[in-house]
Amino acid sequence: MKKWLLILFFPIGLFAQQIEVGSFVGINYQQKKQTDFVRYIQFHQYDPTNPQVVPHVHLPYDTSIKATEVFKQIKLQAQYSFDKRINIGVNLPYLINERIVYTRQINDLIHNNKANGIGDIQLYLSSQLYEFGETDSKVKSRFYGKFGIELPTGKFENFNTIAELEPNLQVGSESLDLFVEAAVDVVVHGVVLELSGAYKWNRENDLKWKFGDVAKANAAIYYPIKIKNKWGLNPKVQVTRNWIKVDKLGEWYYFNMPESVGRDTGGQFTWLQPSLSFSAFNAQINLSYNALIIDKRNGYQPQQLNYWSVSFMYKIKQNEKK
Repeated sequence: MKKWLLILFFPIGLFAQQIEVGSFVGINYQQKKQTDFVRYIQFHQYDPTNPQVVPHVHLPYDTSIKATEVFKQIKLQAQYSFDKRINIGVNLPYLINERIVYTRQINDLIHNNKANGIGDIQLYLSSQLYEFGETDSKVKSRFYGKFGIELPTGKFENFNTIAELEPNLQVGSESLDLFVEAAVDVVVHGVVLELSGAYKWNRENDLKWKFGDVAKANAAIYYPIKIKNKWGLNPKVQVTRNWIKVDKLGEWYYFNMPESVGRDTGGQFTWLQPSLSFSAFNAQINLSYNALIIDKRNGYQPQQLNYWSVSFMYKIKQNEKK
């Protein structure tokens, strides 16, 4: 039986991941790293030693100094389901971003940087828009949509002692951004094939900085295994392709050259992501490994490293609505 639901949405999303249905609360932790030479994009809001200096940009990198950039994220998640089809949710991230320099030189204080705090909160509306096949059918398919906004709650103002700011190490964007995601899955004799895509529109903030827009495409296959009804395992393998546009800086910055600002940002990246979920009653733990298999970064950028992520989710039972 085919079922359609037509809804007006205000655009949003959490990128190219399995769209969950029902009410739940959860927490996710991941720690990303990139390492190589020191590379930083900085701009002055002002120069305290010289009031005549107007805002301007620095785009240096130093191949003789090795450094590691660490991006840690703890994300709280909550979703409420109005019925079997309509869900609203919120994602609240806390970020710790840091660069660690491995050589001792006079300019280490300039290269080292750290920022931590609440990131940009996401609000979203998701829905199962289409369904083919009954619950017990051997072959069935579903189509989902997720739309939302990313609020400018994270700070983009971590200036150092000489009023320099590094956009890539900030915990927020201080811009109101939009994202959208769509996913379709096909279930054949218990094996699930999922295809999804997402796009995030980043807007310019008050300091005229704009992070590059991000597009993602994802393909996944998994097989849920039930153990005595209340227990289960879910082995899964997915491949994600990211297209990241270059960052931009507004025209009013002194000596600004737009092509130079974006030359060392963005690119195309493909990740292989095997994962395993274990569920018991209403709780679920997921462990995922993320391996970079295709790296087409623009210009001079540090090497992204493989990383683990772990999440916990508790599904909340609700009374069936007639």
